Amino acid sequence: RLLTQLFPEAQFIYIHRHPYEVFQSAAHMADTTYWYTYLNTPTNQQIQEFILRQYEILWDRYQEGKSQLQLQQQLVEVS
Repeated sequence: RLLTQLFPEAQFIYIHRHPYEVFQSAAHMADTTYWYTYLNTPTNQQIQEFILRQYEILWDRYQEGKSQLQLQQQLVEVS
């Protein structure tokens, strides 16, 4: 909303990635980067649930934002 208020004529680009590739990338990042932030080491299942939940949250926020665009010409989706 803020961006559309600041830039009412703006176009937004959404780049699609295959969900499996996104999951693999997030799992790799969790394995190589997140480990030093844990107080307790999570199980693989907890990490997978976290990744999938984050994906759901981001997808829902994208859908909300997409529905708020006044004109579909403001959105360019690329696969």
